[in-house]
Amino acid sequence: MRDGHHRSGFTALEILVALALISIAVVPILCCGSSNARSAKADQVRMMCDSLCRSLLERYGTPEDDVWRVLRPTDDPRLREDVDLWTRDRTAASGLDSAELEETARAYDIHSRTTVRRDVRPGLDQLTSSVTWKTKGGGRTRVDSISYSRLLVRLQAL
Repeated sequence: MRDGHHRSGFTALEILVALALISIAVVPILCCGSSNARSAKADQVRMMCDSLCRSLLERYGTPEDDVWRVLRPTDDPRLREDVDLWTRDRTAASGLDSAELEETARAYDIHSRTTVRRDVRPGLDQLTSSVTWKTKGGGRTRVDSISYSRLLVRLQAL
């Protein structure tokens, strides 16, 4: 108090200190929010890859589909495989928005591999669908994958 007058309010220094304290408290909240957004996008990509993997099994997983004829031969006469069938056969990615899938596939380098192995047991073939994708974070690239298999009963001509 000077000259008997009472001053109300804050000094510029007090305001700057308060702003500094508030900004220090807000930074972790903002970082948490951006981390949650990345996590939500990663979950969305994983769900899309899971759906693609399951769709490939559904599309080629019945005897009528004759997956052996669709897939390419390998050095192993009991094994056939192909990559990214969903890019050539749109019915293989049923239930997925093709434009969104293509955009996400470019952004996350999504690839699929479909294989069939003859006679894992007499009269049984094993169909496997695998999908891989890449995620970036913290200066690193991580490769994730998902894979499902199904046994197929090979119908013999009577």
